[in-house]
Amino acid sequence: MSVKIELVLVKIVNGPNFVLIKQFVMCFGKLRKDLLF
Repeated sequence: MSVKIELVLVKIVNGPNFVLIKQFVMCFGKLRKDLLF
């Protein structure tokens, strides 16, 4: 479900906020890694 929300967010703010999305995805990846390890 979270993946779906992510895709929708990317679709909505696909433009000037690209850098913010990039940072968000990076933070999300870090969180996922922390959860896995």
